[in-house]
Amino acid sequence: MSASPAASGRGAALPAWAPAGPPTAFDPVATTRRLRRDRRRGERFERWGDIYVGVLGVAILLAYVLGLVQFLAQGLRDSGLTGLVRPDVAVVPGADAGSAVLAFALLGVGGLLTSLGPVAVDRAQGLWWLSLPVDRGPMLSRQLRHRLVWVFAAGVVAWLPLGLSAGTAGPFGYEGPPPGGLLAGCLTVGLEFVVLALLAAGAQTAGVRRGFSRLLGVAGVVLALAYAIDALCRAAGAVVSPLAAAWQVLPSAWPSTGSWLIPALLLPVVLLGWLLVRPRLGRIPASDLLDAGGISGQAGNSVALLDVGALARSFARGPRRSSHLRDVWARLLPPRFGRSPVAALLRAEALVLLRTGTVWARLLVGLALLAGTVTAHGGGTAVVLCGATALAGSWPRRPPGQQPRRRLVFPGWTPCCPWTRRPPGGRHGVLPVLVLVPWGAAAGAILGWAVAGPGSPGDWALLVAIGALCGIGLAGGALRLAYRPEVDWESVLQRQVLGKAAQPLIGHAVHGMELMLIALVPLGVALVLAPVPVVLVAVAAGVGAAGWFAGTHRREPL
Repeated sequence: MSASPAASGRGAALPAWAPAGPPTAFDPVATTRRLRRDRRRGERFERWGDIYVGVLGVAILLAYVLGLVQFLAQGLRDSGLTGLVRPDVAVVPGADAGSAVLAFALLGVGGLLTSLGPVAVDRAQGLWWLSLPVDRGPMLSRQLRHRLVWVFAAGVVAWLPLGLSAGTAGPFGYEGPPPGGLLAGCLTVGLEFVVLALLAAGAQTAGVRRGFSRLLGVAGVVLALAYAIDALCRAAGAVVSPLAAAWQVLPSAWPSTGSWLIPALLLPVVLLGWLLVRPRLGRIPASDLLDAGGISGQAGNSVALLDVGALARSFARGPRRSSHLRDVWARLLPPRFGRSPVAALLRAEALVLLRTGTVWARLLVGLALLAGTVTAHGGGTAVVLCGATALAGSWPRRPPGQQPRRRLVFPGWTPCCPWTRRPPGGRHGVLPVLVLVPWGAAAGAILGWAVAGPGSPGDWALLVAIGALCGIGLAGGALRLAYRPEVDWESVLQRQVLGKAAQPLIGHAVHGMELMLIALVPLGVALVLAPVPVVLVAVAAGVGAAGWFAGTHRREPL
């Protein structure tokens, strides 16, 4: 009787088709793409239809953006005749200010690419091939190559409206820039985007993706300080500002030159970066790939659903380490300030607000945006000032109103609180008022200094008062945005049959934003009608009170 394989000490013989070792040369991603391509050959006509619709949508969007940019550019050219800002305030030349704005945009693109990876693996891919004993290098290099192509295309398309805005509207129609210079600028921006993506990929291979993101943030702060120093030196009457020549050396000023030498020099840099990054892609940890893939997936779903809040949360850095410095706020607001239920609620919300680092950063960024706009030559037109005021007012919208929104995690929280009577609906609107009223006064002070100045202290004081009253309406809009209802997906699916599914999604996205923009109308009217009529103070008070009431009172109980 023959002995069994286990008794003889040898394992069972493998079939002839089984590989002798781990399939290190197997490429599961390429195999999956090949199978998917073979399966979709019958759907190629539908795919061409989707591509046609996508290209048509992008073309229509670019047409709208080009019209808006051309309108703003023409307004900037006529700012010397219709400017609202005093001449001794708008001291920074338009070319330098534009270079600074594009530099901030490049830093933002770099931060976005760093958050998205740029090398990322979603959860499905991670479960399929990330744990297999295969070489990740070819698969990740293919993915990075595809992303670099899309990043380059995004840079080329992004520069088209800005490059075409250099043209002028003549008596015989629109006279655009030279086609060669426009194409060179598009290639320059596209290659700069690719360089940023390669830098982000290099930081990812080195395991310092978060550090590179923080470095970009520090660069943004340094750039803002440099712009402030330049503006102060020019306002002080300096003959030559120490930073005057620096703005034209930055990479953000290269596309406007229209020179073919710059893309010719950037192309070898891109090739060298690719050769350096490609062999190191296999060293990226699996956790980093999955983290970047999760951020990319959540961001894509948020864009598809038009959910700005979810899009902002997708780029969150996660929980931060606790610091002993944050305990200072608890010492400044001891428990004795919360003896009543309403006072305890306000103290808890204030502590959460003070311990959130992004709150003050967003508030300061809004004020810095106003200061940078009024000090730039060409930023004193009514359209630019009102647009900057609306953007600055809506930028810090979420921090003051988002903290009370966290209470909705516990649906039965309100009935369990020891309220002596049913609490008023505006109890959650006190904290946003305390934050945004001083912010509105500071915004009014900046605009009043630029428009009226020390020569008209009455108008300056009226703008400060109107800004503070607008802050009350901003607080109501922030709270309305924080407590906006969830999307009614049943209505979305019903409207999708008729091709109107975007209407409820857009309504959900702008819920609360419309109230904030209405609250800023008195401040914009005051800028246009300077000298400011006193009746606008009463109008601002009425609009602010109505906005706060609309934001704090709703049908469902808080």
